Order: sequence, then C-alpha cells, then structure tokens
Amino acid sequence: MSNKEYLADLIPEGPYCYKWITLPAIEGGKLKAGKIDLCPYFKYKQVKTAKYVWCDYLNKGGTSFEHESDEEWEKNDKILIDFFGGEDKMRESLELFVLFDHCKCCGVNEGEE
Repeated sequence: MSNKEYLADLIPEGPYCYKWITLPAIEGGKLKAGKIDLCPYFKYKQVKTAKYVWCDYLNKGGTSFEHESDEEWEKNDKILIDFFGGEDKMRESLELFVLFDHCKCCGVNEGEE
C-alpha cells in the first residue's frame, strides 16, 4: 500500500468530511445531538479574526460567506490576503467554498455514506 493510499484510507466514506457515529434522535420530546467522526484532515483555522476551514489532504481550504457584514468580510479578507502573501495566493488556497459546510472536495471514498 502506498503512502497516498494509506492516507486516503483515513478519509470517511460518503460525500461529507465526517461519518455519523450516532444519529440525532428525539428522546423525551427533546432533540438529542448525534455524534460524528470528523475526517482527520479537516481543520478549523483562524488568523486573528478571520476564520476558515482547511483540508490537510488537499492543502487547500475555504471560507464562509455567511454571518459576516460587509465590513467584517473586508477586514477578514485583508487579514487573509496578508497571511497568504497576496490576493491571488489567498484565493488559490481558499478556493474550496463548500468545504465550510463539510462537503467533501477530495473525491476520495465518495461511495455510499
């Protein structure tokens, strides 16, 4: 088994960067949260106030368009541009917008969940 195949074996099956350990359920009229096993390559990162998600397998990440005012977006954009060494490098590094929603971008083990 090659190193790349071994690394791919760690990625959960299905279309998301996690697998369900226990599903959410209603118990006693209340919603009980489910538990997930997050892909070991999926990381939450932050530079000052700018948050983004990162896939160590792809060495790329993404940001969210949600929950930020235009002012916050511009401020965080400047922080990330500086951090990545330029706007083009930042855009290239953070091109995986759906990764923020845990949607798998690597294409590995995308069979049935």
